[in-house]
Amino acid sequence: IKLPRNSAKQGEFCKQISHSEVSPGDLVFFATGKNKNRISHVGIMISSTQFIHASSSKGVIISDISADYYKSRLIKFGKVPIND
Repeated sequence: IKLPRNSAKQGEFCKQISHSEVSPGDLVFFATGKNKNRISHVGIMISSTQFIHASSSKGVIISDISADYYKSRLIKFGKVPIND
C-alpha cells in the first residue's frame, strides 16, 4: 500500500475511526507544531492505548496516548484503506 509521504496527507488518505474501533496497525495523528489544527505527527497503534513513532530526540519509541502531551495534541485515529 502506498501512503502519502507527509503526516497531514496521510491523515487525509486514511478513513477516520473512533478510539473504540482502533486495532493494532491503525494510525494516530497529532498536531505537534505551531498550528494546533494541522496534523504534523503520526504514529502506529500497537494496542488500544500504545503507539510507536519516531521522536526527533529519542529515535523510535513507544508512547501512551493517555499521556498529557499526546492527549492534548490528538487529532484523530485513522484506518488505511485497503483495496481487495
